[in-house]
Amino acid sequence: MDGVVLASLHGVAARNGTSVDDAVSDFDAMCYVMASLFLCLCTVAIVQLIRLWLRRSRRRVTMQKSFFILTLSSALLRFVFFIIAPSQADHSGIHVKDPSVPRWLFFGLNTIPSVIFFATYSLLIVFWAEIRQKAQGALAPRRSEPV
Repeated sequence: MDGVVLASLHGVAARNGTSVDDAVSDFDAMCYVMASLFLCLCTVAIVQLIRLWLRRSRRRVTMQKSFFILTLSSALLRFVFFIIAPSQADHSGIHVKDPSVPRWLFFGLNTIPSVIFFATYSLLIVFWAEIRQKAQGALAPRRSEPV
C-alpha cells in the first residue's frame, strides 16, 4: 500500500517538477501553519472566557461561555492533531506511519473537533434565534385584551 502511495507521489512530483522531499516538507509546513492558526483561536477563546468570567456571574454558565468553551476544546484538539500529524502521518495525512500509535487515536483527533465545531455553531444559531425572538417580541405591538 505504501508503495502505491509513494509511486503516485513520485508521479505527481515528476509532473510538477518537484521532488518527494519537497512534497513532504510542504505537508509538514502546512501542518505547522494550521497548528499555529488553531493556537491563535485557542488564545482568543481563552481571553474571551476570562473576560466573561470576570464580567459576569462566576457560577452561572451562559450560552456565550458554552460557545467559547466548545470553541476552545475543539481548537485545542485540532492544534494537537496538527502538531502530531507530521510525525505520525505520511505525506497525504491518511496513513499512520508509526504502528505504535493507535489508528483510532489519530483519526479521533482528526474527527472529534469537527463534531464539536458543528455543535458549537449549532449553539450559535440557537443563540441568534433566541435574540431575534426577543427582539421581535419587544417590537411587536401589544394588543389590549377585551375585559
